[in-house]
Amino acid sequence: MGQYVFNNRLTIVMTGVSDAQNGSSPVRMLTNSSTLTFPTAAGAPPSISPIPNITVMAGQPSTYAYFVVSDPEDGVPTAAPTVVSSSNPDVVPPANVQFGGSGANSYVFVNPAGTEGTSAVTIQILDSAKNPAQRTFTVTVQPLNYAPVISTPPPTNTQAGTFVTIPFTVGDAETIATNLTVSGYITNYSGGILATLSFTSDASGTNRTVTVTPVAGTNGVGVVALIVSDGAKISTTAFPIMVLPAPNVVFSDHFDYGTGASVLTNSAGAVAPFELQLANVATQDGERPRLP
Repeated sequence: MGQYVFNNRLTIVMTGVSDAQNGSSPVRMLTNSSTLTFPTAAGAPPSISPIPNITVMAGQPSTYAYFVVSDPEDGVPTAAPTVVSSSNPDVVPPANVQFGGSGANSYVFVNPAGTEGTSAVTIQILDSAKNPAQRTFTVTVQPLNYAPVISTPPPTNTQAGTFVTIPFTVGDAETIATNLTVSGYITNYSGGILATLSFTSDASGTNRTVTVTPVAGTNGVGVVALIVSDGAKISTTAFPIMVLPAPNVVFSDHFDYGTGASVLTNSAGAVAPFELQLANVATQDGERPRLP
């Protein structure tokens, strides 16, 4: 019996010889040969270091999870890592698991589907002798959370000592409107003009109002900031309110406070620097007064 190794496969050759004894006929030799071939592994298998678990938002690419590969004979396996399985392919399709890196230093990242959940992902590398090494890590896909939205009320006005109610709307891609929290505040430089805020909502939660009460006996321009929250993210907006000193002074439309300049437009849409419309006001000579 003999054996040899060729291409990492063990081959065993067995030969038997028989001889007819005490026979009158010539010696007969009977030779039977059988060959058995068994696959064998040359050397120790490669190794993969532990891979950190990944948490990612649905539909968004994950960050990189780094790992190291090695092999006792090859040093660094030449074959690229591959995906063996994903326990929940609806959450992490195997084709959406990607690799990168060079030499012994590799990384993996995932592009999950739009379904939240958890999946155990197993990857594999092979050395030059086709010896495998596998490593499993967990991918947790969380629902994507967009920030809520809030409309910006237009500039408005009220008379001194008179509250004003302003409507606005809120919404969110994942959270129903009734579960959105609305709050607000009067900006620091408006505290001497505006006193309090209060909020209401309709049954749908989408349509909201803010009621603004001026400080008694004052006039000028104040700014109100509005905030909407879904419990994780917020959105903000702001708008100006002019408190008028007398009922016969009317605030023009489209007051633009965002630029920091006092720019108004009249009812025809023409731009006029800080133009106020004065109604039922006249001087002794019958002429209407004009602002400089």
